[in-house]
Amino acid sequence: MKSLRSHVIHCHHGFDVKKVKRTPEERKARRAATYRKQYEKKKAKKGSQRPRVCKKRAARDSITVDDMSEGYGIHGHKNCILESKESTIPSGGYGVFVKSKVHAGDFLTEYSGQYSKSWPHPPDKRYTIGLPNNGGWIVGIRSAKKQHGYGSLVNRVDKFKDKNCEFVHEKNRMFLKAIKNIKAGTELLTTYGHGVRILKQ
Repeated sequence: MKSLRSHVIHCHHGFDVKKVKRTPEERKARRAATYRKQYEKKKAKKGSQRPRVCKKRAARDSITVDDMSEGYGIHGHKNCILESKESTIPSGGYGVFVKSKVHAGDFLTEYSGQYSKSWPHPPDKRYTIGLPNNGGWIVGIRSAKKQHGYGSLVNRVDKFKDKNCEFVHEKNRMFLKAIKNIKAGTELLTTYGHGVRILKQ
């Protein structure tokens, strides 16, 4: 109590402390300074708690044909970004969906199957796709199979505006490539055209 009394007498000239009178402009400036300080403090706290955001992938980091060996489009692989489940198309059976976002230009999976230079005999109930320029045929798998791509399981649509991936070939192999950014959980849809021959037995 004695120390408090000494402080008041020394700093405030006794207990009779007069309130400092301020102009409206000064009061407004003080309030603005207080609000600004509170805002900056809140912003700094929020920034420290902000979850880590993955940097957007550059074009040079896109998935390429060479990356197919990493298992991105291989069923059963730990790096696989695809899965097979019931299609969003009525009576479409099972379709192929992406588990994470992919970008336009990314290679998604391979059209796995047995390659044949001529039309395979006898034909079976699996999908058979013809490579452009009479490059042979690939007898695709009919259901998801470990260590194989999902290409033959992707459903076909009639409208070009609905498709989000397309076939591209390299030598005796066929791949699926995204033609637009595709969100996670979206079904892959394509059309068979531009030199690609498809026959469902």
